Amino acid sequence: ARVKLINEVPQSELVPKALYQIARNLQSLAIYSQASKAYEKFATDYPRHEDATEALRLAAQFRLGLGQLDLATKNLKKYIKRLSRSDKKQAMIAYFELGSVLRERKQWSKMIDHYRSFTKKFKNVDAGYLIRAYTLTGNAYVNLPKRMRDHRRARGAYQAAVKLYERIPKKKRKDLSHEARSAVAEAIFKLANYEFERVKKVDFTKVRRTKDIKRHIAMVQKNLKKLAKEMRKVKTRYERVLSLNIESWGLAALTQIGEMYYLISTTIEKTPPPRIFDYEMQEAYRAAMIQQAETPRNAAIDAYKSCLEKSRTVQWFNEWSDLAERQIAKLSPEDYRYSIEERGQPTQFHQQQIRRPIITELPQVEEE
Repeated sequence: ARVKLINEVPQSELVPKALYQIARNLQSLAIYSQASKAYEKFATDYPRHEDATEALRLAAQFRLGLGQLDLATKNLKKYIKRLSRSDKKQAMIAYFELGSVLRERKQWSKMIDHYRSFTKKFKNVDAGYLIRAYTLTGNAYVNLPKRMRDHRRARGAYQAAVKLYERIPKKKRKDLSHEARSAVAEAIFKLANYEFERVKKVDFTKVRRTKDIKRHIAMVQKNLKKLAKEMRKVKTRYERVLSLNIESWGLAALTQIGEMYYLISTTIEKTPPPRIFDYEMQEAYRAAMIQQAETPRNAAIDAYKSCLEKSRTVQWFNEWSDLAERQIAKLSPEDYRYSIEERGQPTQFHQQQIRRPIITELPQVEEE
């Protein structure tokens, strides 16, 4: 009846209402492509109607979901223009969504420009969205083609996200959306990774040649103390990620803590014996270092194990749980095996449905 009215009596005052209701019916039936077309026609034919703005929003939302990015962008731009100054938060949300189109297309340079513009236009509107924009900007810098990749600016963007979070009063941080807290956790995690990579580039097994055994041992101890000090700093960053209780990044942090202890263990094992030692003494030295490496080795296993237990509890498997599984199978093959079975991957890395508490700390390991 509504279609007949639109086709046969197009001048009727009831046509706009009929067209909008057709769009709503198509939406309720989950025929989103047709619903989008109906909403777009409504907004185009009746731009002054009170529902025209909402029609554009819905059309843009459905086009994004359908992966029709050009049409989604067109609708979002029209929607933003229609919003009044009093609707600045809605304009902000729509402008933010435009960035998701660029992200889907992997247009990293445009994505950087977009979110940098976003942080200027909406600086004082919503801290949560601003945090997300800074983190996404950092990700875009990292995803640029190799010759253009800019880790310095990426770090700056991640730091901006963390600093903004730290300026929010502690009592109000719990009011942030899950996506915003995920963005904070991601930024802290990636900053921790930068520090971890810096430490990994240092050769802590290197000692100057000397025939003085005491001097050699002193240099070895100095190197290991320096490594332990650096790793404590890195671990503090990863533990901060755990404290935010975000499942995806919590699993990643647990795995990286395992990697951190694994590096300490292998460094101890690779520490060279004094050159003056004969073969038997060198073997005895290596055996002693392997024994000393057992403590951080066990700590690495504990961290990987914690990651795997948590991932199975929440049924969340990603690249970090996979790395933990591979590493623990390598360190303790008698107790663990790496499974190559296919598991469902999370399609949204910061999924909101899961809300179980994550392990926030590991047992302290005494320094040798």
